[in-house]
Amino acid sequence: MEVLASSAVSTVNWFVSNSSSRDGHPLAKSPVQYITNIYNYWQSAKRRAPSQSSDGNSYFVSIPDDINLNILSYLDATSLCHLAQTCRNMHRIASDYLLWRNRLHHDVLSWATLDHLSHPKVYEEIDSDLSYKEIYARCSTMRHTAQLDRPFSNGVLKVFRSLTRKLRPHIPRVIMFGSGLESLPLVRNMFWEDASPYRPVKLFPGKEGIGSGVCIKHRNYQDINLITLYTSTRAERKSAANGQRPVINKLLSAYHSDDRDDQELTPAIRELCSTVDAYIFVVDSSKAAVEGLESDSTMLSTMLHCASPDAPILVWACTHTRGDQTMSAVEVANSLQLLQLRNPWKIQSMDIETFSGMNGSMDWLVKHLL
Repeated sequence: MEVLASSAVSTVNWFVSNSSSRDGHPLAKSPVQYITNIYNYWQSAKRRAPSQSSDGNSYFVSIPDDINLNILSYLDATSLCHLAQTCRNMHRIASDYLLWRNRLHHDVLSWATLDHLSHPKVYEEIDSDLSYKEIYARCSTMRHTAQLDRPFSNGVLKVFRSLTRKLRPHIPRVIMFGSGLESLPLVRNMFWEDASPYRPVKLFPGKEGIGSGVCIKHRNYQDINLITLYTSTRAERKSAANGQRPVINKLLSAYHSDDRDDQELTPAIRELCSTVDAYIFVVDSSKAAVEGLESDSTMLSTMLHCASPDAPILVWACTHTRGDQTMSAVEVANSLQLLQLRNPWKIQSMDIETFSGMNGSMDWLVKHLL
């Protein structure tokens, strides 16, 4: 046992000395190879000692659980699952509750997309019997199903939906609004940049100047009438930026209730919301815009007061300048309090220069509309 303790201490000291920084650590590039190296080092230590401990188990199995958990915390989810298949003892350790909780809370910050079925809090807050490993698997499955699902690729389904559209010529009406629409050049880039998957097909009129917009074609088959709503004009926003006068939100009207002033949608906007099928909410996800997410959350909930509970909500968390610090999709979702919405929702992190994720998120939106 003294030899075992000495070997374990040597292994831990070697591991710690080579693990001072996870970001630049070789484990981040090749976790399986790194664990293999640790095992080989342990094996070399075993050769200098008897092959088995007094209870008949190999010394590798006899490594204390806290040391194993420390090592396993550097592995990604896939490697943990592979390691759990090697033996019963490793399956027990690699399925540890805290190990998977930390892995989930770490990995969710790197997920570029999230929806009402794949947010970890959906399962954490309902007092379910699911372990964190099961919650991770369920959230990950929901995300990958949404990303890989291409309901338009099947030829038979394509023909069926084509016939359905001829029998039901309704073109979905989608409102696009939000502070990011006004602070970022999304509309200009979306319609005129080469990287964008969309181009204007035609214009359609509104009613008394409200509700007009642009028709776009999604994946060359589905027409969508896109209505963009701004709280103010460009000139008014420029004047406000220069400190000349404050911006007045033209989508809202003030009213007095319960000894306090509040705001609600104007009658024209309420009427418009009763005629639309879905919403796209655009926010600036840069760290500099984090303070504005509270007012964004209020604006979103106010706009949805008149919405159908089945109307899908697509949130685009946009960035413009490369290299800027940005919030993750889950951070934006939590700030906007999306889990409190009754509507189905999805959030997509997106660079408005490359438009990565735009087509996939629109797939989700169209799927909920058909």
